[in-house]
Amino acid sequence: MQLTENAMQLSEVYHNDDFQLTGISVCRAGRFFVNFPRWSDRYLNAVIEVMPDGTTKPFPDEQWRH
Repeated sequence: MQLTENAMQLSEVYHNDDFQLTGISVCRAGRFFVNFPRWSDRYLNAVIEVMPDGTTKPFPDEQWRH
């Protein structure tokens, strides 16, 4: 397949081999959020924010994360 000048390409901005991602959201300000189901004994966070440098943090904070 040949890409045209106006074609958009997808790029991976977050990857997780440990947990199943069940939703993503990008707000108008460009912040990127991922949510996870509570299906595992290893469950860590309901929602994380993916930072511009690729790191993550619980959203909205560490206290609320579960």
